Amino acid sequence: MSSHYEPAVARASVAPGSVSASSTKDVLQSIGVYVPESMHVALKDVAARQGKKFSVLVREMVEDSYEKFESAIKVQSPRKLLDSHERKVASYSGKSSQWMARVDRPFSLELKLTAKEYGRSASQIVGGLLAEALSHCSETLEAPAVSQQDIQQAQAAMQAIVGPKVTALADFMGLSGKRLLVNELLAGMVRAPSVLLDKMADFFSLPRDVVAQTVRCNFQQLPAPSFSAPNGQPRVLTEPVSWNEAVKALNLPAEEEAQLLALED
Repeated sequence: MSSHYEPAVARASVAPGSVSASSTKDVLQSIGVYVPESMHVALKDVAARQGKKFSVLVREMVEDSYEKFESAIKVQSPRKLLDSHERKVASYSGKSSQWMARVDRPFSLELKLTAKEYGRSASQIVGGLLAEALSHCSETLEAPAVSQQDIQQAQAAMQAIVGPKVTALADFMGLSGKRLLVNELLAGMVRAPSVLLDKMADFFSLPRDVVAQTVRCNFQQLPAPSFSAPNGQPRVLTEPVSWNEAVKALNLPAEEEAQLLALED
């Protein structure tokens, strides 16, 4: 390739700290990422372990993985490398869903040019770069295994959360007055943002990995999970509802809804 991406840096004429949050967002471009749910979960777990916001981790991983890809194609076939990336994406289980990765605009253009050059979509390129990065990530390789006994103990603790205890958990999680939503999170029907998984782990005094795996098992064990969408029509679930949809289904005042939506990874 003739060009090499360099992450955007602040201009010298701009005083440190004078760039607003909105202007920072303006220099980022969204690219849809369509990957299996288990890969999405793995990325969230790495973000939590590193103490980073999910969107920041994804941006860093894509940039780093692309830089390594550029170095590797000097001695290896780029198409074979991309095929390898896609096999790693395919190794993850679960239904695929789309979410957005936000990267610097110049980098976004380079990713799209790379995709066009090799007959891929930008989504495939980004998904492959993330899968490749995950395969070398120490947090993924060293993640402690969750035993069946761990899950059973966590399920027993969650099943004991009834009546006033649901209210206590809701208050602890910053979801006061939203008992139904808390029950849906415990059942795994609603995909919990990382910050709420952390709070659940603190409440139950359990490792975050155990809580995350337990709610996934809870969902899998539901006989016929259904969810009432914002239009009031129930539907049978084949995968957890997104946090965004669950919050909007509550029909909350705009300000309160925005506060909850901001929790999403």
